[in-house]
Amino acid sequence: MKTYILGLFDSRADAEPVIDVLNKHNLPETDFGLFGRHEDFREGLNAEDEEQGVAKSAQYGAMAGGAAGVLVGVVAGASFFLIPGVGQVLGAGALAAAIGTAATSTTLGAAGGAFMGALLGYGASEEDANFYIEGLKQGGVLVVAHTPEENVSAIAEIFDQHNVVNVERRREQWAFQGRERWSDT
Repeated sequence: MKTYILGLFDSRADAEPVIDVLNKHNLPETDFGLFGRHEDFREGLNAEDEEQGVAKSAQYGAMAGGAAGVLVGVVAGASFFLIPGVGQVLGAGALAAAIGTAATSTTLGAAGGAFMGALLGYGASEEDANFYIEGLKQGGVLVVAHTPEENVSAIAEIFDQHNVVNVERRREQWAFQGRERWSDT
């Protein structure tokens, strides 16, 4: 039986080593998804890449696709969708493709709901789904793995070794700051 593992990282720089390590482990029957605000992923790309869009999509696809053991080609690996209150979100990898398709085929307000629905489908509680969306809003990157039970501890260990956000501690910090859940404003 397969299960989902979700890990929020504070930045693209924190998430990239996780993708590299997951790729090197070549975990069988495991799909990955990577989600972050588009503006956070654009950092470090040159103007030519930005104009062409092709290199950008290939880079995003390679990050998440590489985690699954394959380099996803040009546009195939990246989906863009808009979540109100968060902005344009990039999803890369097999798990992101379905969300991107659902989100772009709906109205603007429903796109946030499509992403929320996907997180709930991944097994996140509504409280945790709101937490992950708030994390994206704050510039974080969400890494999702869909894997057989025997790989769960290895992936959790990789997440822990690479500074995955402690959900309970961060939730306490945000509650102290007055942020308890994602809103579309």
